[in-house]
Amino acid sequence: DSSLRIDLSWNSSQEAAGYNVKRSITPGGPYATISSQNYAGFTDVGQTNGATYYYVVSAFNANGESANSSEVSATAQAVPNFGFELPNLGSGNYTYAPSGGSWIFNGASGNGSGVLANGSAFGSPNAPEGSQAAFVQGYGNFSQTLSGFVPGTNYTITYSAAQRSGASQHGGESWNVTIDGNVISSNSPGSTSYATYTANFTATAPYHTLAFVGTDLAGGDRTVFIDDIAIQQTAAARGAN
Repeated sequence: DSSLRIDLSWNSSQEAAGYNVKRSITPGGPYATISSQNYAGFTDVGQTNGATYYYVVSAFNANGESANSSEVSATAQAVPNFGFELPNLGSGNYTYAPSGGSWIFNGASGNGSGVLANGSAFGSPNAPEGSQAAFVQGYGNFSQTLSGFVPGTNYTITYSAAQRSGASQHGGESWNVTIDGNVISSNSPGSTSYATYTANFTATAPYHTLAFVGTDLAGGDRTVFIDDIAIQQTAAARGAN
């Protein structure tokens, strides 16, 4: 199923010409090389839903191949609507507090959250992933409980955000990213075009609730658009000698 994916990233090595990504279905190997590439990231797709996979990375250059990195594990699961394509609204539409898309939205116009499609009355830039995005106004928020985390492991949340255009939106909406109610990042967009934001946390349980929470520091019903969320576990590759 191509909707199942595991995203991997690791620290690059200045000495490396490329990296071998290796996978096993049992901890400690044996590992099979599934990709050789020259960039520090890989998305493994088409795996079995609910199955756990084990990964290591090695670096290589003209002198040979390094030892494997420390092992990381991840459980394959369907991407939980990280692009806000559900529910499908149709071009030009928007809705507050929609249901049926795995995220929990709250509130109403001026102080709420929801989903909008390209071409809606919000005048948002086209979504960077698919044709829909989420929005937050005032103190609105949206959240989802996610599974598959490995306790003690560091994760990076990456997403795109943009502020609504218009004089009344000057300064933009502010918002926090939270895990289980704890703030891991505070933000305010600086552009009406989408830019990439990151937040980091260490898992303490297999399940955590991710939320985007409006803090409305500028006052009013200012709006931020959010899309294309990804969560990655980081593995550090050793440099080749």
